[in-house]
Order: sequence, then C-alpha cells, then structure tokens
Amino acid sequence: MIWLCAGILFALFNAATMLISQRYKLDGHLLSGLRGVGVAALSLPFVFLVDVPTRPLFWILAGVEALISSFFNSRLYNSSAKYGAGITSRISILAVGFGVVLWWAIDYERFFELCGRPIALAGIAVSLALVLWGALIMAKRSRADGVMDGGGAMKYMFPAVITLALMMIVRKEIMENAEFFSATVYYCIGAIFLSGVINLIYYWKSSAAAEKRKAFSIPKRIATAAVLITVASFLTIFCGNLSSFEAPNPAYVTAITLLSPLMIMAFNRMSGIPDKFDITAVLLMFAGIGMLVFFSGLPLPPPTSSIFSRP
Repeated sequence: MIWLCAGILFALFNAATMLISQRYKLDGHLLSGLRGVGVAALSLPFVFLVDVPTRPLFWILAGVEALISSFFNSRLYNSSAKYGAGITSRISILAVGFGVVLWWAIDYERFFELCGRPIALAGIAVSLALVLWGALIMAKRSRADGVMDGGGAMKYMFPAVITLALMMIVRKEIMENAEFFSATVYYCIGAIFLSGVINLIYYWKSSAAAEKRKAFSIPKRIATAAVLITVASFLTIFCGNLSSFEAPNPAYVTAITLLSPLMIMAFNRMSGIPDKFDITAVLLMFAGIGMLVFFSGLPLPPPTSSIFSRP
C-alpha cells in the first residue's frame, strides 16, 4: 500500500523534527517560523514544473491549515525542547482516536457504508483501542519513572493533540482539491510559508529584547537548526501528504505515526538520553498498527472526491 509506505517515512522524518528540537532547544515559535520560511524556499523551484491550483477551496483550506499548523508546530517544538521528544511524541499519538471520530462525523456516509462491513469495523475499532491502550500504558510508565513532568506535558500538548487530528483532515481535503504534486508544492508555498510568518511575527512581538538578542547571538546554531528542520519538515510534508491522499481515513496515517515514538526511544537509548518505556505498551501499539493496516484495506477503497464536492 502506498499510504503505508509513505506513512512509515512520514513517521521517520516526523521523529527527526522532534529530535532536532530536543537537540537545539530553540523557542518553538522561532523554530516553527524558520521551518515555514525554509520549506517554502525549498519548494520554490518546483513551481515551474506544476500548475497553479485553481479551485478556491484549495486556497481557503490552505489558509485554515496555516492558522492551525502554526499553533500545533510551535507547541510541538516547545514541548520537545522542554519535556523531551519522547514524551511529546507519545502524547501526540492520542490524536488517532480524535481523528477517527472527527472524520466519521464529517464523512458520515462513509461511516454508514463501513457499518455494512461489521468485521472490518470491529477490527478497526479493536486496533485503535490497542493503539490507545498502549499509549496510556506508556504515559503511565513515564509518569511513574519521573520522566513526565507531573502531567505538565500532557496539559501543554492536549490542545495540540486536538489540532493535529483536525490538521490531518484539512490536509487530506487540500490534497483532494488539486493534482497531487501541484497541491504539495503550493501547500508548502502557501500554507507552510504563512504558518512560518505567523510564528515569526508572534515570536518577535512576544519575546523580550534580551531573548531576541540571545536567540540570534549564536548564528551558526540557529542556521544549523534551521537547515535541519527545513529538510526534515519538507520530507515529512511530502510523505504525509502522499499518505493522507491515499489513505481511506486520515486518522490511519496518524496511527502509523505511532512509529515516531518508537524511533525516538531507540535514538534516545542509543544516545544515552533517559527515556524509559514499557515493552507491553510497545507490543500493543505494534499489534494495533498491524491490525489497522489489515482491516483498513478490507471495507472500502479510498474516496474519489472531496467531501465538500459530494452531493
């Protein structure tokens, strides 16, 4: 499945963005702003190879995505820097459940069609339950071991979790309203660039003068973080868009990103960074992902049109 392969790469590069934030510990708004401008600049050469999207809905949704992603990414990078990439990634996977419910509430016709395949519906429900069960066990272990800051990371990231579920749905609809490569290029130049500008403006207005001078007092460090986050984010966006476009339900893509916490835990362990985890939780999450991949392929093919264009 294309969506599965792209989803695994999405998880890999997504893990890289959080590890970069964990390593350089820049302000989340600053790092997100640099990311937005950098990804847009990296996408500019491709405008000569694709057509400009002509549907107004594409640009409307791109504007919506810019607003919500500016909030999500700043929270994600701030949390990774303060609490660690491991905890942040494990909390983010709670978006799976919210994403499934939200998508079925919007695309209720598909949900009713899925109800006609009770085995597939039950399998998907059980797989998502295993995923969330594993996540809860992992979070409980982290809190018990003192890795999680007394629920501080959960409180900080919870609004971002809801936002992430919404982002995956909006992104899927963006990709439905233009040819894939055209949508990807102009998604970066439009939504991601605007998201970066919003965060840079917020950072500049909210930071004290001393903090601004401190942030730019080590240009090599800032430049290195900017280049790394730009490349990792560009690849994350491409793979995420491809996976969301091909997947029957965008929440399935969010579920595949559960691999990100496992990749981060492996990296932290090899690097000697404290990040304890429960093997039972890991096995439950892998079992859930495997079941999701199997059962999501049974009920229905991916929709051929946007939910906004259906009668």
